[in-house]
This record gives sequence, structure tokens and C-alpha cells, in this order.
Amino acid sequence: APCRFSGSVYTNDMVICAHNYSGHFGQIKNLSIGDEVTVVDMDGNVFDYRVVELETLFPTAVEDMIHGDDWDLTLFTCTVGGRTRVAVRCERT
Repeated sequence: APCRFSGSVYTNDMVICAHNYSGHFGQIKNLSIGDEVTVVDMDGNVFDYRVVELETLFPTAVEDMIHGDDWDLTLFTCTVGGRTRVAVRCERT
């Protein structure tokens, strides 16, 4: 299942990862700059974001995944075959 890798919606630095399965982040590669992303926390609070950048990173680029340019939200998964990672960077709207 998708999980919080680091950070929080409350500190505007959350990173969420999930497997590249159809029921998880299998369609993440279809997101585009300007697309909307919504996160709902366990208390039902809604946080809206907009995709501002798409990146391809190597699996060893953990620091880039977590910190990057200090994005409000990062979603990531592996590509098919696991050679790289897809990172979707978002800012809060």
C-alpha cells in the first residue's frame, strides 16, 4: 500500500511512495504538470496540490528524493524494471 516515506502534510515536506502496481502508483507516469493531487489525512482533512515537476531519479538518489528543492509533496514509485524512480513534485494550492 502507499505509505509516507518522510515528512508531513503539516510541515509541507511529505514524501509518499508506493509500488508501481495498477492499484497503487501504476498510473503516476500519466500525471502532467498542472494536474491536481489531493491528499486526505486520517482525520478527513483535505490538502490540495498541483503537479509542478516530473523527475526521473536513480534508486540511489535518496537525498534528492527526500529533499530535492523542498517540495510540499513528492510522490514516487519505480519504473517498470526498477532501474529508475519516477518522482512527481507538487506544491500546495
